Amino acid sequence: DSPPPPTANALTEEATRVVELLLQSFPGLPDSLELKARLHDWLGNSEEATATWKRCLELDPGYVYAWVGLAGTAAKKGQHREAAELARKAMLLDPANFQARAILAEALLQQGRPAEAVPVLEPFLKTDPRSQGYYLLGQAYLQIQQYQKAKESYEAAVRKYPDYAEAYHGLSLACGRLGERDQAKQAMDKFQEFTAPQQFAQRVRGLAKTDLEVMYGGAATLYTDAGRLYFVRGKPREAEAVWHRAAALAPKNVERRQSLAWLCRQQGRTREAIG
Repeated sequence: DSPPPPTANALTEEATRVVELLLQSFPGLPDSLELKARLHDWLGNSEEATATWKRCLELDPGYVYAWVGLAGTAAKKGQHREAAELARKAMLLDPANFQARAILAEALLQQGRPAEAVPVLEPFLKTDPRSQGYYLLGQAYLQIQQYQKAKESYEAAVRKYPDYAEAYHGLSLACGRLGERDQAKQAMDKFQEFTAPQQFAQRVRGLAKTDLEVMYGGAATLYTDAGRLYFVRGKPREAEAVWHRAAALAPKNVERRQSLAWLCRQQGRTREAIG
């Protein structure tokens, strides 16, 4: 019930306590260890995150979230060949995992293999359309000089996420290659609008607040997943506590409140569910 932590350090300490309490409740469980790995990754401790994900795989070699985590860490380090191999292992275990596909596609693009990225993304986006997926598909088509398909992919990306600056840049390039000068200029104008110096200065002025709000969102995601683990393991009171905290840190996020409402309704607490 206390107010959200006022500083990044205080939030870090709180999130660490939440994860440690979870580990005390479920020691040696891959799901709780994976949450600890994501805490390390969130805090920028990549070596600790990698070691913890590997511990998950020692307990369960088929634990897909650990493979995805390791692939993401390799990608951040610029180890694109390793990232691709790890992402492929994750996709074998869970073909519908978007994060694994996005990591693999990005790794292939970074290795100069755009044609291989297309089948990784295109069929999947028909059932799970996401702005990042369309952007990466646009990048692949742009590199293999299929400019009309690149244009269509970038347009799909900005329809899903109208503030996607990088997608507008790609859209401008694709339209330019197609000889569509007016559309290329419009897209470049949008890109420059999002990257203008005055916008950058405005972001810098609000940086401390914005960074803390972003951290609140990251912690809320960890807490939401911790709540799910508590619930499925028969600890609804603990689940409710961390879901309440997640809702307090990210008050506009529907997913956190949905978990709470569902729990209240299941327990016959209809008025609380409505609230």
